[in-house]
Amino acid sequence: MKIIGFIGTYDKSDLIMYLARITTDLNYKVLVVDSTLRQKMRYIIPTMSISKSYITEYDGFDVAIGFNSLNEIKKYLGNTDEDYLEYDYVFLDIDADWGMQGFDLQNSYKNYFVTNFDMYVIKRGIETISNIEGRVKMTKVIFSRDINKADDEYLNYLVSEFDVEWAKEEIRFPYEQGDETAIMENQRLSRIKFKKLTMQYKDAMMQIAGEILDSSPSTIKKVFKMIDKE
Repeated sequence: MKIIGFIGTYDKSDLIMYLARITTDLNYKVLVVDSTLRQKMRYIIPTMSISKSYITEYDGFDVAIGFNSLNEIKKYLGNTDEDYLEYDYVFLDIDADWGMQGFDLQNSYKNYFVTNFDMYVIKRGIETISNIEGRVKMTKVIFSRDINKADDEYLNYLVSEFDVEWAKEEIRFPYEQGDETAIMENQRLSRIKFKKLTMQYKDAMMQIAGEILDSSPSTIKKVFKMIDKE
């Protein structure tokens, strides 16, 4: 089981679900965990459950909402703390300190710090990673049309007091109005579609998918094309 952490206050729920759909279409069993303060997925993923904590299926993958640790999920599924979850990938949406501790992100397969350059988003995101115990490697995922050296240096400065090792390459989403419109339409339809997303958004998703999946770039591109046609 590979755990992939998506850390930060920036709204990343849709991106995570899109990556989960790609992973599922490659025949992997996927669990998405929304352990954020807002629990946005509770409101955009249809379910009949009114429980505080539950797991539901959405577009081929499972979604866990209201859990603060992997052990809580294991108990919900009837497993002991020592049992492994029967998933190939677990995607974690984290924006609070309990997520850093309860999901053991220090030992994740990959961790991504997702942000833009809004001061609140940056500082709240850094507040989250300040709870890391031990060194952790992360990749920056930056949503911004215009990224300059000063912004990046300021982010590095704010994080410098914590034991964070940045990956050499950043992943950049030049977020456009068209992407926002496509994402909102997907939410209304309760479907995951890529067709109306910009090529820049899809290219950035492919970059992340290529890092976390044991599949060739050509195979990942085929999956994108299949989802595009839906």
